[in-house]
Formats: sequence, structure tokens, C-alpha cells
Amino acid sequence: MTSNSDAFSHKVFLDKTAGVIFIRHGAVLNFDILMRVATEANETPGLLPGYGSFVDFRACERIDLTSDDVRKVNNFVQQKMAWRGVFPIAFVTASKLTHGISRMYGSFLNEGLPTVNIFTAPEPALEWLGLPRDYKLPF
Repeated sequence: MTSNSDAFSHKVFLDKTAGVIFIRHGAVLNFDILMRVATEANETPGLLPGYGSFVDFRACERIDLTSDDVRKVNNFVQQKMAWRGVFPIAFVTASKLTHGISRMYGSFLNEGLPTVNIFTAPEPALEWLGLPRDYKLPF
């Protein structure tokens, strides 16, 4: 899905063969966008327990999030995705701010739910998810 405005655009793509859901955030990142994307991603038809998540924050330029916002999104996602069991989430960041937000998100996770790792390039993130480094991203 892509929203109406490029600044707020995001994309969600499920590769069933790879067993990974790919999420790319646009230039603007805020609480409403994170909630919309989290809902869309976890309601994607065909998403199965154990599928990994590749979350790309590299296009984010304007970020309007508080630690409370990140905690609320995390709690919402944990409730929505409990059925997914344990699965890996690879965050790909390009700034210290998105790196920090990703770390904060990971620190709020309950034990036994997703495993989070943060990367500055897609290739090691793909490899960590069990895909080849040269896997062609869907966006």
C-alpha cells in the first residue's frame, strides 16, 4: 500500500517464498503512521507465524515520535502479533534518530516475542533474516 502523499508514503510487501514481510517507511514518521503500518502489516493476507520482518527507515526525514508513542506502538503490535510467535525483525536505519527509535522499540519487547536487530545497510539485514545478500528488495 502507498498512502496519498509521498511524504507520508509507506509500502508493505509480503514475500511468501522468502517468509518475510517488507515494510518501507516514507519521509515522515509519526505515531499515526506507525499505527497504520503496524495494523496493515499484521493484517496482510498470507502472513504466517515465524515470518520475519524487514523494516526500512532509510527514507525517514521528519520524525515526530515520543518514547511514549514508541511504547504504545510496541504494546499494540505485541497484542496484534502474539499469534506470530517468535520471529526476527530487522530494522534498517540511516540516521542516529531512527537507530535510537529502533533500539527503544526493541527494549520494550517482552521476552519470547520478536528478536530485533538493527542495521545500517540492507545486505546484512537480509542475510540475518536468512535471505541472500543480493536479494532484490520489493521497493
